[in-house]
Amino acid sequence: MGEIKIKVQNDKKNEWVFVISDTGIGISDEDKERIFERFYRVDKSHSKTVGGTGLGLAVVKESVDALSGRIKVKSQINKGTTFYVILPRFKAR
Repeated sequence: MGEIKIKVQNDKKNEWVFVISDTGIGISDEDKERIFERFYRVDKSHSKTVGGTGLGLAVVKESVDALSGRIKVKSQINKGTTFYVILPRFKAR
């Protein structure tokens, strides 16, 4: 079974960086360009056994955009995937 790690960092640019990584099957370069599209599924062969709608990453991307942030993904097939969610730190009023 795979492993998931979550880290939160406060970088020097006054941003929060959320790092979410797994040791799963990875995402191909071709699929990386589309994973934030609504209803897109990377591995259709697992659709019935794993479940899901293909909306999760689209919702994450829209939420990050709404907070003036950005999201990056690095992945290697059969090695795993890492997502970087970078959000600006907002000043309290």
